[in-house]
Amino acid sequence: MSDTCERAWEEYAPHLRHRMAVYNEKIGEAGDFKWQGGYFGVDPLPPAEKFGATPGLHFFGAPLIIGTPEDVLKEIERSRAESGTTCRTKLRKRLPAPSST
Repeated sequence: MSDTCERAWEEYAPHLRHRMAVYNEKIGEAGDFKWQGGYFGVDPLPPAEKFGATPGLHFFGAPLIIGTPEDVLKEIERSRAESGTTCRTKLRKRLPAPSST
């Protein structure tokens, strides 16, 4: 989450892309299963700066919920209403690096 949707993507996409690339590599090495369209909806993965504008991008079928707090809440509420279930959701926010002083 961030103050704008664009900034949220700028801040999180490099980390998300790295994580997705690691999963692609390790699952590919294991050879256990293939997912049509790639594990994340697109194959190959686009550069991180294109993530926010990439249609069909997901995380093993789950939607990516990235944006402002209002965007995130709206998507969680939409998803809960659509699925008819309740769930616990973990929201992650990167903390600032510790000060060296």
